[in-house]
Amino acid sequence: MSLTLPVCSLPDWLVNSILGLDDDAYFQDQPQHLDHHQLVDQSIINQEKDCEIPQSMACSESLASELAKQRLEMDWLLQLENQRLRTVVQEKGRQQAVLLQRYESKIVNLMHQKDKDLEIARNRTMELQNLLIRAEVEAHEWQRKAMDNEAMVIGLNNRLEVVRALDVESVCESSNGECRNREDQELRKLACKLCKARRLSIVFLPCRHLCSCTTCESLLEVCPTCESVKDSSIEIFLD
Repeated sequence: MSLTLPVCSLPDWLVNSILGLDDDAYFQDQPQHLDHHQLVDQSIINQEKDCEIPQSMACSESLASELAKQRLEMDWLLQLENQRLRTVVQEKGRQQAVLLQRYESKIVNLMHQKDKDLEIARNRTMELQNLLIRAEVEAHEWQRKAMDNEAMVIGLNNRLEVVRALDVESVCESSNGECRNREDQELRKLACKLCKARRLSIVFLPCRHLCSCTTCESLLEVCPTCESVKDSSIEIFLD
């Protein structure tokens, strides 16, 4: 950059020196010459300062523009990064929601299945408890029936013993034929009501009649004595 210097007239001492004038005039004008040089130097410095101010302002404006540009670029990059992160977060949230919904559906199904299994197990337990109670009742009933049957058998045996004792103690005053007929009658009393040949050994229930042998028992559905329906039977052993 060129500097424009002011054009000024030559000092008198320089003109006098060029023209050959006396030295006294030169020395007399020398202070004025020094003052003028100082003024010229100060003017040059001021002009240089005036030139430096626009240059510094231009540099400041350029730097500010560059900083603003970089700031805009950084803002743009930050916006892009924020948008990318927001998209990633939204995608992750969507995937987690899908997984949560899927697992929640599976958990609900498992809980429903578990409830059904528990209900089935509860019902099965109640059925088993009812069966156990019923079996206990039936066991008590069979035990009671067995005790009743045992008592009945004991009673029948006692009655037979009494009958035999009476027969033994009775005085047979008749002939031998009459005694034989009496024995035959006793044997007929102890014979099966169906076959009339084998000895009685089966008691029908619930009527409690001693009326059949072991062979004929399976052929009879009703008691031959009272004709009541046979529910069950027990075998007794007579001496």
